Formats: sequence, structure tokens, C-alpha cells
Amino acid sequence: MTVKECYDRIGGSYDEAKQRLMDDKRMIKFLGMFLRDTSFEQITEALAKNDYAEAFKGAHSLKGVSHNMAFAALCSAVDVLTEDLRSGNPSADITGLYGKTKEAYELTVQTIKELLDSQE
Repeated sequence: MTVKECYDRIGGSYDEAKQRLMDDKRMIKFLGMFLRDTSFEQITEALAKNDYAEAFKGAHSLKGVSHNMAFAALCSAVDVLTEDLRSGNPSADITGLYGKTKEAYELTVQTIKELLDSQE
């Protein structure tokens, strides 16, 4: 798999990411670093405890990381979740918003793992 194919599969912007990171080798390095980011786990754990302030922090962090990496689909999903959590009193659809974020996150993680495995 190529880096461009990875971005295409996850609904990201390869061109935008390449503009920021300059080349595929550096992009691969940062994609690997993304796998170590704990923002999604922070969201999951906080929502399980109904700790919406902590969930907001995790969502806001994941939104920033996904934006910087040009993961457009993930960024879009987590942006909606972030805004719903911002007030500390999320809507009744918080479970659905989390589900959409989880789906985009899991696709992103799985695809990055496949890319990294193909590079070895």
C-alpha cells in the first residue's frame, strides 16, 4: 500500500498532508506516531464515566491531530462530537456521534497499520 492509497481509503487529503510533511517517508513517521496518540481512549473512558469535560478534552485533541494529519473524514466526525461536548451537556445523540467517530477512527488506525506493515 502507498501513503496515497492509505489516505484515499480513510477519506484523507494526501496532498494537504504532503504539503505539511514534505515527503512520504516523513508522513509514514507521523502516521506511526498517530497510532500512539491516546486521545480516542480518553474520549471512550470519559464517556463511560459521563465525564463530559474530560471527553471534550480528548475529542478536541483528536480533532487537532486529525486536522494536522489531514484525516478529513475522521476530523469531520470528531468535530461534530467535539462541538456536542463543548457545553458539558451533550445532546441525546452523543452515543451516535461517538459511534461515527469510533468508526472513522478504527478505519484510520487499521489502514495505517496495514500501510506500516506493508513498508516492512
